[in-house]
Amino acid sequence: MLHRPNETDALALRWQRERDEGARDQLVRNHWRLIRAVGARLGKLYGIDPEDAIQEASIAFLRAIETYDPAVGALSTYFHEWARAKIGRFRDNNDPIRVPVHVREMERAVRRASAKLQSFHSNRAPRAAEIAVELGWTEAQVEATRKTAAGSGLRSCMA
Repeated sequence: MLHRPNETDALALRWQRERDEGARDQLVRNHWRLIRAVGARLGKLYGIDPEDAIQEASIAFLRAIETYDPAVGALSTYFHEWARAKIGRFRDNNDPIRVPVHVREMERAVRRASAKLQSFHSNRAPRAAEIAVELGWTEAQVEATRKTAAGSGLRSCMA
């Protein structure tokens, strides 16, 4: 069913203010093709099963309509940001051991710095002290992050 932007805004506001289940259901029905398309595209991009990606996109859509502000922009744009974050977290946490998001971000930072420094020192892996200087961290923080990554069985290039 095609819908107008002002109808989407009115439904979103009705859901946020009155918790009208009918408004939420109508929003989901009106945007189902978008939810499926974004989920499938991001799932393919991140190498995730399409059904899992669409499910995560659906959850992201429900979260997006909770905080959507029509004055800021279109719901579809806002939803894309939520979907990208939700599916990205699903990809990162799709391990048997759940690791907090901030720990994953620290591991990613160490991997990026390590790869950058390794391009300068092609014959050896960068030392923890070099990575620490690159990131503005202490050497202990780099070592702790490496230990966390190694201990949780994460796919990484941390030696």
